[in-house]
Formats: sequence, structure tokens, C-alpha cells
Amino acid sequence: MAYAQKSTEGMTRWEVIVQNANDFKTFLYNKEKGEVMGRNGQSWAKIGLFFLVFYLCLAGFFAAMLSIFLSTLPDRADGPKLTQYIAGKPVLNPVPSNKIEGYDPNKASSYSSHVSDINSFLNQYVRQGGANKDQFAPDFCNGTSGEPRPKDAKKQCRFDLTNLGPCYKNETGFKYGFDTGSPCFFLRMNKVFNFVPEPNSGLSYIKVECDAKDSSKNNLIKVYPEENPGWPVSFYPYRMEDNWLAPVIAVQVNTTSTTEVRCRALGKNIQQTDSYLLKRGAYGRVRIEINPVD
Repeated sequence: MAYAQKSTEGMTRWEVIVQNANDFKTFLYNKEKGEVMGRNGQSWAKIGLFFLVFYLCLAGFFAAMLSIFLSTLPDRADGPKLTQYIAGKPVLNPVPSNKIEGYDPNKASSYSSHVSDINSFLNQYVRQGGANKDQFAPDFCNGTSGEPRPKDAKKQCRFDLTNLGPCYKNETGFKYGFDTGSPCFFLRMNKVFNFVPEPNSGLSYIKVECDAKDSSKNNLIKVYPEENPGWPVSFYPYRMEDNWLAPVIAVQVNTTSTTEVRCRALGKNIQQTDSYLLKRGAYGRVRIEINPVD
């Protein structure tokens, strides 16, 4: 209910303020008419009932739409649909990072966070033979078979970290080469449901090649496992297992000078972008930068 505004002609500023305050109090509660904010009890009951019914209908409509949507989702074991748009376009995820700034092998604080990130990353693989051993097959994967995982395989075989050469040691305080001026970076492909990478002829793994932007530094870059520098097909495909882990390679850069390393995954069904930059949507290749302290 509206209230007519009283004339303020001839009133002082203070009297106007007092009058407005009294009008507002009357609006909040009008004792004479029994109204709260311009409405009596019957009016509030009507508008309250309206909004109650309105929001109940809105909630019911939302619940119905959500139920219909959830009914269209496949079972987890069936995996997601339309993976053909990302199959063959693997993102190569470098650990600890694709760019290291202010690196100094003589200053532990410049790389301690990177070592911590690598420890967290590799601990997943260490637990395959420890805390999570019941969820994996007891044997290491055969990296030379060239055959994908059998369809009836209930457990994934384990990844042997010792194949990563000097980039891995099962000992406390290991710094992955950061303390000796030969830092290691670890790469693996992202998960794609039911995707089996196809290696080039004569190989049992997706080969990874790495070189430096400055070709004179190519001899300073090593990829491990040294005999089979890539990801064995025997680990694939990923079938929505909670603890499935992709195989890993290590790239060791034996220099402390500014270096740009470019790595590529090579396979029959592996596609590559023109760019090496992850922020530009690169897949099939990646760039790693090392920038020492000034």
C-alpha cells in the first residue's frame, strides 16, 4: 500500500529528516491499519503462497531436467562418448613444469619446489608396489611386446621406475639432477578412454624425440629409457580404472645455461600441432625451457 508524501514546504532540514524517519517507521509497521511494509496479513499470505508454489514448480522442473540428463550418461565402465575428437591428440604434460626460472644448481631454494613436485608425481608409481599393490598386477609391464592390454585384463601391470636411468633413484634426498646441473623432466600423455597409440613400424612404443632449439646443445639432451625412449603400447588402453597410470619418460638436460628443449611424440596415429606451447593448445609436442639465475 502506498503512502502519500507529506509536503515539506516551510520545514527546516532537520524537521524534514525527522518526518522522513517517521514515515519510514510507519511503512515498516502501521499500527493503526495492522500493516507491515504496506501489506496486511492476508496480503502477505497470498504473496507468500504464490512464491512458495512458484519455487516448488521451478525446483520440480530443474529436478526433472537433471534426471533426464543423468539418464543419458553412460555407465562408467562404458567410458565417455565422442572421444574421437581427442584421440590421437595427446597433450604431453611435463613435470615439474615446462618452464624453470632462476635455476641455480648451487642454490637449493631455486629448485626445491620442483623436486617436491617430482616426488609427488613419482610417488603414484612407487605405490604400485607398495600401498596400492593389490590394485596392480605383480609384474612390470613388458615394454617390448608391442601388444596393447588384453580386454580381459582386470589389473594394470606396473611401471618400472628404474628404467628412467640416472633420473630416478629410490633413495631419500635424491634431487633428480637439479643439484648437479643435469635436471630431469618427466613426460607422459594424458588419458583418453580406450585409445591405443600405434607406434611406427618396427617399434613397440611411441617414440619421443627431443632436441634443443640451439642444435649445438643436442648432445646435452638424453631421453630415458635409453634403449626404448618412449611409451610402451602394453600400458594402453585406459579403461576408466581409478588407479590407471600412464607410462613415463625422463628427459635429462645436462646444462645450466639458458636452454630450450623441444620434444615430439611419434606414432602412426599421433597428431601434432605446429606450436610447442601448451598455452596455445599444443598436442603431440611440448617445449621445455630452462632459464638460469641472472
